[in-house]
Amino acid sequence: MRQVPLPVLGGRVKDRLEELIRAKADGHGWQIVALEVMPDHVHLFVRAHRNTSRTCARCGHCAAENRVTQAAFACTACGHTAHADVSAAINILRAGLALRDAAEAA
Repeated sequence: MRQVPLPVLGGRVKDRLEELIRAKADGHGWQIVALEVMPDHVHLFVRAHRNTSRTCARCGHCAAENRVTQAAFACTACGHTAHADVSAAINILRAGLALRDAAEAA
């Protein structure tokens, strides 16, 4: 079996792809942490939405007082308690699913 090397993205094509990705991220309010364009895929790491660790995953109430400690979350509105990272992860998941659903509906 003969292997055919993939063309390496470079120059104007790579620059344009990075520009488009950055514009899309800006449009969604994402902050790009790392971006690497490869020949057959892209590595993209973005910073999560603001206040995900202060927002209640049950009722949506957002307040700094909801973060009892670095690890503990307790909603001042509905009383829901959870590990702060778990609560934030649920909020990030919901935000991602909402973006996916919106993109599929368009």
